[in-house]
Order: sequence, then C-alpha cells, then structure tokens
Amino acid sequence: MKGLAHILVFVALAGLVSCGGGDDPPPAKSPAAKPKTGKPNKPAAKAPNADRKLRRVQGLLDFAPGDAVAVLHVPDIKRTHDALQKTAIAEIWREREVKRALTTPLERAAALFKSVPFTDVLSYDKVLSQLRGEMMIAFAAPDRFCAAVDLGDAYLEVHRLVRSYTHAYLALERVDGLDVFTYRPTHGARTAIPIRLCFMQGRLLIGAGEGTLDAMLYGENDSLRDHPRYAQVCEATYGARADYRLFVDMERLASLGTEMLGERGRAAIDLLGLDAVHSLVLAGHTDGGAFVDRIAVLTDGLNPLAAKLFAKGKPARETLALVPDIAESFTHVRLDAVALFDVVKRAVAIADDDASATLAAALAKADESLGMPLEALLAAFEPSWLLMTLLDDSDDPVSEDPTEALRNHAFRNAVLVATMRSPKLVEQVLTHLAGSEEAITATRAGGRPAFALSDRRAGPLDPLVVLDGNQLIAAADRRLVFRYLERREQSIIRNPSFEFRWRAMPEGISMLSYTDPRPTVARLLPVVQAAATLFGSRFADDGDAALVAPDLADASVLTRHLTPITSHFQVRENGLFLDSRSPIGTATLLVPAAAVAAAIVLPKVIAPAAPANHDGTDESTTTRPITREPTATRPSTPTPRPRRLSISNDEASTLYALRALVSAQQEFRRSAHVDRDGDGAGEYGTFAELAGVVPLPGSNARLSPPILTAAFSRIADGIVTRRGYHLRLYLPGSDGEPIAEQSAGGVDPQVDPKASTGAWAVVAWPTEDSRAKRSFYVDHAGRVYTTETEFRGTNAPAIAALLARENDLRGGISANGAARDGSRWVEAR
Repeated sequence: MKGLAHILVFVALAGLVSCGGGDDPPPAKSPAAKPKTGKPNKPAAKAPNADRKLRRVQGLLDFAPGDAVAVLHVPDIKRTHDALQKTAIAEIWREREVKRALTTPLERAAALFKSVPFTDVLSYDKVLSQLRGEMMIAFAAPDRFCAAVDLGDAYLEVHRLVRSYTHAYLALERVDGLDVFTYRPTHGARTAIPIRLCFMQGRLLIGAGEGTLDAMLYGENDSLRDHPRYAQVCEATYGARADYRLFVDMERLASLGTEMLGERGRAAIDLLGLDAVHSLVLAGHTDGGAFVDRIAVLTDGLNPLAAKLFAKGKPARETLALVPDIAESFTHVRLDAVALFDVVKRAVAIADDDASATLAAALAKADESLGMPLEALLAAFEPSWLLMTLLDDSDDPVSEDPTEALRNHAFRNAVLVATMRSPKLVEQVLTHLAGSEEAITATRAGGRPAFALSDRRAGPLDPLVVLDGNQLIAAADRRLVFRYLERREQSIIRNPSFEFRWRAMPEGISMLSYTDPRPTVARLLPVVQAAATLFGSRFADDGDAALVAPDLADASVLTRHLTPITSHFQVRENGLFLDSRSPIGTATLLVPAAAVAAAIVLPKVIAPAAPANHDGTDESTTTRPITREPTATRPSTPTPRPRRLSISNDEASTLYALRALVSAQQEFRRSAHVDRDGDGAGEYGTFAELAGVVPLPGSNARLSPPILTAAFSRIADGIVTRRGYHLRLYLPGSDGEPIAEQSAGGVDPQVDPKASTGAWAVVAWPTEDSRAKRSFYVDHAGRVYTTETEFRGTNAPAIAALLARENDLRGGISANGAARDGSRWVEAR
C-alpha cells in the first residue's frame, strides 16, 4: 500500500508539473509507434496470441475512453513545466524553507517504511523537466480509472522507480513483450479494484478496474477524440493555448446521480435546469507569470435558471468605489433575489420531507412577521449585491484553537452591502420588526437609521444593519460597519493593479470577485500545521511520531510572491463561464485537495479486507509467478495466457459492490451493531440493516449513518435488484443452514446469533433484461467467485449446491469450484 501510494504521488506530481527548476537536458527521441503504411508488414516469427496487436494511437487522448465521466489532459508537459517556472508557485517552491517542509516528510517516510529513498529516486527537478509529451487521467466509472504519461527522457528513471517495488508491492510479468506490473497488497489484504501498470512505447499506462489496462492496450479505438462535445469544449477554453483541461461529461454524471437518488434526483435536475447541461470543463494556461483559468458549464441553449437568476451588466465604477482598500476580498454579484426566492418555493413544493416542511413553515411565518409578503420586500432591492471581508485589526484575544479562530474570523469580518430600489419600504419593514420583535431595536448610527439585534444570545457577535441613502449595510459585528463607513473614501478602485484587471474584463459579467491571498495564507498556516501534525502522529510507529511534519515556512516566505486573485462570471448563450487570474492557479489548488482525498479514500477502497484462505493460511504467503518473455529457443506451443474476460458495466459495478460489501459487513460486525444473544460478539447483518431501512434487532433505532447506499434499501421478495443484477443475502441457522433475508428486508427469526458472528454469503445473478452473463458469489472469507453458467431472471443459483459442506454456510464455497448443479466457479479477477 505504501509503495502504491508513492506511485500515485508521482502521477499527481506529473499532473501538477509546477515544481522544479534548473537546466533541462536536450530532448531525446522516445520509442514511438511506427505509422501505418499501405505495404504489408514482413511476417514475424510465430508467437503466442499472434492475432493480438497493441493499439496504435496518435496521442494519449486515444487511450481515454469515449464514455469517460471525467478526463484530465495536459497536452504538453514540457511546455507547461517551462511556463510554470515563471509563476509564483515555482518561486514559492524554490524557497529553501518550503523545500525543507515538503521533502522532510518524504525522507522520514522512506526511512520508516524501509523503502527506496523516494527523494533520491524521484528527483522532481530531473524527472519533470524530462517529460516530453502528454498526460491523461480518465475516470470512466466508480470502478474504472486509467492514466497515461509520455515519459520522454524520464522513461528509465520512472521504470527504475517502479521496478524497485516489485518485491514488496508489485508483481512483474512480460505480456506481449511489455513490462506489466500488478499491484500486490501485503498482509493478506484484498484489492477491491485491480491496479496494473504497463510501460509501452515510452509511455506509462495505469489501469484500475477489471479489464481496464487490457482495454487500453487492445480495445476498440473509442476515444475521447470521438466525443461529439469535446471539440466544443476545446474551443470554449483557450484552444491550443490550454496547458491543462479537465473535461466532465455532465450528462453521464447526471445519469449516475439520478440512479443513486431516484425520483428526487430527477426532480432536482429539472428544477435547477440541469437537464440542459451537457459538459463541464476546467482549463487554464499561464500568461505573464500568472495562471489564467476558465471553468465553463456548457449547455444546449442558455440555462433557463441562470438566465433568470443572474442579471447581466458590468458593475459600475460607482459600485466598486464602495469597496474600501481594507477589503481582503469581495464579490459583487447581480442576482435577482425574487427569482431566487421563487426557486426555493418550488423546491419546497416538490420535496416531501421534514426539512422542506420546516422551511415552508418558516417562510409562512416570515410573511406574518414582516407584515407583508417576503417577495415584496425582496423586490425592493436591486439585483446588485456586494459581499466583502475586511482585514482584521482587532486587538481582541483569539482562541488558541486555530480552527475556532478561523471560524470566528469568517463571521466577524464579513460585510454585506445591498442596493435598494425602495429605501423607504425597507426602512418601513425594519421599523415594523423593531416594534413587534423584542430582539430587534431601532437606533441611529452616524445620523443614519440603524437596527441592532439586542438579544444577548447572539454571543460574541453584535449584528447591525445601517441604511445609508440607497445602500443597506449589514455586518455580524457592528464595529465593522463603522470601519467600513470610515474607510469608504479610500476605495480599492484606486489600486492600479485591480483597476487594470477590471477594465480588461468583458461587458455583461454577472459576478466579479477579488481576493488577496496573503492574509488568508498567514491565517491558515496554524490550521495547516495543526492538521499536518495530527496526520503525522496517526502514522506513528510504536509511539515514535516519525511522520510528524516539520514546522511550515514563515508566512512572509509564502506570501512574498503572491498577488491578488480576480475572477468574473458570465452567462452566455452556450453556458456559464467563470474566468480567473491567479498567482497560484485553480489546478494547483485542486491537485493537493485530490491528493488528500485519495489518502483518505484509497486505503479503504483498495484494501477493504484482510481475509484468510479457506485453509486458514494467510493470503500474504502466496505469491504470483512471474512469466518470462518467450525466446526463440522456447517450444513453439508455450502455455497460453489466461483468456481476458470482457465484462459489461453491470458486471463491473456488481463485482465492485460485492467487494465493497466485504468491508461493510466487517465494519458492521466489528462495531457490534447487532448482538442478539448479548455475548459481546457482533453479528453480520442483512441488506436492510446495513442500509438503515429497518430497526436493528433489540432496538427501535435504525443504523445511522447507514453503511450501504440507498440502492440496497429497495428489497422485494428478499432480493435487492440493482444495475442489472439480483442479489440475495444469506445468514446461517443453528446448524449453518443458509437462511435468506426476509421478504421485506431484515433478519429471519431462524438465523442463529452465534453462527451469524462468523458466516454470511451473497449470490448475485443477472436480471432477465441484463446484458451481463456472469453470476457471482461472495462470503465472509472475502473472495468473490464467478461462473459463466447461464443463470438469469427466476433461474437463480442454488446456494446449497455451491457450498463445500452441504447445506452449511460456515464452510464457504466448494474448494475446487465444482458445484453440485454442474456449474463451475472460479475466483473473479
């Protein structure tokens, strides 16, 4: 697992391509595919699988499947790397304190794990400067992931890094003349998603998910280049200038969402107008040492909701003059509050839950409290709203807890300025509230009408609303209102850097934002340091906190290279566009966030269980043989490679779900959510119990939060039907006999509490209309078995025929895979 983490870190760093420096070596030719010609090739020596030919691809986008949900593409790593050397992120990286803070944990990790010194093998400057071509990362489904990198002159360096982990974490085999590495978990763990790496024609290919790498090497040429929307995406995001481009197929993503959320998901999509959305793309390039990013949501015609909510019109100089120079950040948005309120009302109307009922009651009470309809009050405001955060100059002591200090700052330093169409109407409503609500008091502030919250339950906050001409000014801390009024003459519009960027922005923008990252970085550093220390201490070895991060660089070191970030948002006929100019870059912010998420999620996904073999031996004692490359002296009929099974999306999804179910059952038993005989030993559960749809035995409470998704809560005749498969779960009786889940879900009274602490099983077979062919079996041992014997619809596999000991669930599946009904079961790969 640790070795795999190092490899994944390398891929993430290749995507970042923002670190390093120094001289680049001269370009060298990398192995490449020979172009096809009209002349027939000279017959080669006869070899096994001679009809199998590697795909010939023009570029790495040809490896990206056409049905991918998301694809990240870097068209020219070298060009992007060179451009990034002129940006602030590269300058920050070159700071000695920063390099020490980033490399020290890697060196400590290498020593702790007794692995190859990571910083020696993978020299960032050397490897990143030698990459000469593209990079592509694609997600086709929750259980299918592929990546490809043109290694250029770094080919041998990376190959050496990967080979260094073959004994501990990877199994190497020669396949059609290629080096293919398969991730081999240690300590008996099982991989829920098979992961394989391959070096081919100067490229590193990575495939996660059954059959993914084979599809990259031998599959049909159904690539992202053939996607009907991708050309439009490229045109909308800087074209050939783009240094990176993240493409998301929103139609496929929405389809996955509605499958999980059902009717409520479809209603939300219709309400928000997302049915018109077809693509989302994030792209960027460097310009003059800064990152220029664009996030675009492309639609079939103008998104109706956005057209209704957002008014077009560049903010006037008079509006921007309201922002004082002490603003750390601000956002000006032209939002129609009445239209937004209408969306909320519609959402409440279509939803049927307690939260919607509570919100509906609150809206009705608001009309009563205001003395007029809420829509009428909102109509008294212009669509111009200005939200800003002022720099903190408070001398108040702050909490030593950095998280608490940050939370207080976020509330206390925000100021809202709204432009009113009818100031008298707004003042009338506020005066009415002050007369009818004890918590609100009418007062004066600098000769202006003001309204304060007098309820001391507000705690450290002291909210105040001031009416100044046609402006409404509100803050959670009244001192901010006075600071704002005092400094309004010293406007940010007089900042030459900001005014230049503002004038360069197009007309008709719905939102304009500005952020100075320097005080934010300084404020967040204590939080990051605390989080790094906590993270490192969790991986301490025998009490020795070997991975605790060193002190981070001083704030002045990190901020000396930073400049303000400006962004603007537009509603266009073909979609919604957010453009940003930043010293750091959106991609730079996304990659570390993705790495943190991977560190949390991957250990659970890749190694969900550590089962023992059926004979009681530890899985980690078995090794995978390495197949040597055939030579001319070998026999002419060598042992053929195992046949590659072609599996459908339904099969892949079900296989993934069954492997994840192993983890779910182990967690359920380990937490002792069910202990019917009170012996302190937790028992395995049913689908309905793990999905939180029935009360747990001996309790009126349901499992919250549930371990399984809502897809497992729809049970009919004791069967869950999802993604083209029927699934039936069994728990043992007193003699181990398999007893199916009850018809409406939940445990059958005949299930034995003691026996169900050690055994369970699930059988899955295709529905009548599914294109899937294989059936599956999984049990408490953690292995998934499959058969190609035709089971479908009402013809389900008989559980008793599969068991090693007749009618005894505790013994697991027959060791030789031969079932009593004549079917043959093998372990799924």
